[in-house]
Amino acid sequence: MSELRAHLRLRRGAWQLELEFALDGHTALVGPNGSGKTTVLDLLTGLAAPDQGAVWVAGDCVLDTARRLALPPARRRLGYVFQDAALFGHLSVAQNVGYGPAVGHGAAAQVDELLGQFELTELAARRPLELSAGERQRVAVARALAAEPRWLLLDEPFAALDVAARPLLRARLLATLEVRGVPALLVTHDAEEAFGLGGEVLVLEAGRLVEQGPAERLAASPSSAFGAALAQSNHYRGQVVASPAPGQAVVQVASLRWTVPTPAAVGVPLALVVPPAEVLLATAPPATSARNQVVGVVAAVQCTAAGCRVTVQGAVRITALVTPAALQELGLAVGSPAVALFKVSAVKIC
Repeated sequence: MSELRAHLRLRRGAWQLELEFALDGHTALVGPNGSGKTTVLDLLTGLAAPDQGAVWVAGDCVLDTARRLALPPARRRLGYVFQDAALFGHLSVAQNVGYGPAVGHGAAAQVDELLGQFELTELAARRPLELSAGERQRVAVARALAAEPRWLLLDEPFAALDVAARPLLRARLLATLEVRGVPALLVTHDAEEAFGLGGEVLVLEAGRLVEQGPAERLAASPSSAFGAALAQSNHYRGQVVASPAPGQAVVQVASLRWTVPTPAAVGVPLALVVPPAEVLLATAPPATSARNQVVGVVAAVQCTAAGCRVTVQGAVRITALVTPAALQELGLAVGSPAVALFKVSAVKIC
């Protein structure tokens, strides 16, 4: 994948953005409101200008204030998907997708391919006002990819979607990016999206990068306040190996096989989230309706006013949130044999 590299400085009154990064694969940019996440995307794409800085896309310098170089947005080869989709209301779905510069030279096959990949073929003649929020966002992503960008930048593209639509669009987007070899920089407030992207996570606070690292590391051991607040769920990546029943799939995660609530086909990679509050603990495998298990030993116990977070280390690491009374009743402590269990319905696909 191509590298996206930048160092940027911008001051707006008392607020200042100053950061430097080099990315070579899918990356989530997270942080509290007002931290500067959207501003970063605007500076990268050329929709805003920094006071000082430079940006390189796949080795090409597209911005260098020291040399007074600033390529216009259309020449930076960066796709941009806005939170509100920002479609052209007077154009049809097909015309919106075909608006990108790379398909402006008669590449109708490219448009047809993207319409098919995002299940928009039957909607090709409709206008944006005739579409649902999810459909509009699919059009926006397809339009951005039609320009054959070297990177795709997304500003909370799933925020306006309902709970059912989000995982479907995320899965479709990731699959398409993998096929096309396009890395993504995703701005989000959602832990499932940040950790489910399967790459790096950048944590931005008050215009500064306070944490950066692989999603798995940040989820297991965050070092910033926002990262700690974000990493409240168990996150895994696996691959579908069987479809035992309608609406379910068996996913291989490390050496384990878990049943999850999705009709995904065999071979499809999935990112899974298991909330700690949905994880049950036992000292031995019990006969329950919880079909998914992790057998191991207690690796950590942390009790707060919200309850006790008990981490079990087996083939994977999993954390459960239980009451102090439940912990005492089970007699669990660091080093104790334990089994973590969760139902199929507890698993979220992200």
